[in-house]
Amino acid sequence: MVHTDSQLLVGQLSQGWQIKAANLRPLVDEATTLSQTFGRCDLVKVPRDKTCRELGRRVMHVLGH
Repeated sequence: MVHTDSQLLVGQLSQGWQIKAANLRPLVDEATTLSQTFGRCDLVKVPRDKTCRELGRRVMHVLGH
């Protein structure tokens, strides 16, 4: 299971959204290939503010605060 705050990523990889930016095509292709090696790969969209809070919590843990 992959948690991401990118709605675009979830849409392009799991909901069949069109890839309009040519520079994203190789990245989407690589992500698709990698996800297939797992047999099953669920993408979950999480709110960006939740992602930022969790990142901040982990940084504080690493810093010993």
